[in-house]
Amino acid sequence: MSDIAPLGGGMVPPVDLHQYRSNGSVDASRLPGSRADREEDTIELSPTARRLLLLDRLLHDPPVREDLVNRVREEIASGKYESEEKIDRVIDELWIDLYGP
Repeated sequence: MSDIAPLGGGMVPPVDLHQYRSNGSVDASRLPGSRADREEDTIELSPTARRLLLLDRLLHDPPVREDLVNRVREEIASGKYESEEKIDRVIDELWIDLYGP
């Protein structure tokens, strides 16, 4: 056991690795317990860490539903994808997201 106490005097909360997938550089203000006045801080991930994040993504993300993707592509190409019903549903969902139910 180490005689070194953790910084901050407490346990470090678990961090969801999925939020760090972009380019390997992480905005530290998104980390749990970060300070708003230190938004310019970033973390550089090593190539090994980037590979581990990719592996985590491959293991935990749902597979691509190629049949659905192909069907939607065909509907878009034929002009059948957009409908008044779909547009109304998207507007309703956006309204709820922005302003609540």
